[in-house]
This record gives sequence, C-alpha cells and structure tokens, in this order.
Amino acid sequence: MKKPLLGLGGALLLLIIIVIVIGLLLPNSYQLERRISVDAPRQAVLPLLFDLKRWPQWQGGERDVTLGAIHAGRGASLSWRTADNSGELLLTRVDGKGIAYDFSRNDGQLTGSVEIQLQAQGERTELIWTQHAHADTPVFAGYHMLGVEDETTAQLEHALNQLKSAAEAQ
Repeated sequence: MKKPLLGLGGALLLLIIIVIVIGLLLPNSYQLERRISVDAPRQAVLPLLFDLKRWPQWQGGERDVTLGAIHAGRGASLSWRTADNSGELLLTRVDGKGIAYDFSRNDGQLTGSVEIQLQAQGERTELIWTQHAHADTPVFAGYHMLGVEDETTAQLEHALNQLKSAAEAQ
C-alpha cells in the first residue's frame, strides 16, 4: 500500500520541479516595436502625447484614470485602475522628437519603459513605439510574460491606430 502512495508523491514532486525549472527558463521580459504612418505633421501629434489630459482621445479602454499634480511635459504622471490591473506612469522625456515614460503595473510586478519617437516625412509623421517590460516574480514571471506580451501587442496596436485617427482629425 505504501508503494503506490510513494509513486504518486514522487510523480507530484517531479511535476512541481518541472514546472519550476520551466518557469525559470522562460524569458521574464519582452521588447515590442510597432510603427505607423500618420497623415499629419509632427506638431499635430506632439500635443496628444505630452499632455496626459489628452490621452483618453487615443488610449481608450475601460479604466479609471487619476492625473498627477503635473499633467503635461516631463514629470507628468498618472495612475490607472481597470477590472484586471492597475498601474502608474511617469513621463521622463518630452521633446520635439517624441516622449518617453516609465511605467509600473500591478504594484511593481511588471515594470518597463516606453519611447514614442516622431519622425517627420514631409507633411506626414512616422510614429515608432518601442516598449520594454520586465516581470520580477521569480518562477512565475516567465509564465506571466507569455500572456502579457500578446495582450500588450494588441493594446499597443489599438493605441497607435487611435493616435493616428486623433492626429489626422485635427
């Protein structure tokens, strides 16, 4: 009678070890880059980026957003909460070439940075969105990143299309 229980316990232990090892081997970070061309000059796009009050015009989604004391330019910040997650961001660079910001989601479980560059192409502007993120939860970070990267890619592409529409409508 003891042998089958030992076999079941050993199999369960082996399964746990396999899950841990795979989790440690999976990447705990990602980098995404997407581009879109906008039929508007850079001057029409910039205000949509550096003023966080204007982000609802292109960020969309069901979120409760709270602006920080500064809402435009370097040092501007906001926090958000949705049914699935919460987070905050801080604009770290704002200039004629674009913006950069740092973000944190779910109490620091996922942290990263975003750079949105604007490259003038005559009367058009190419937006280049680069995002880096890192999860700090040992073992489970890799499993977490499997879903986060796909979800983030869809959100990023939607935001770029909305930003394009908002800039071209001005």
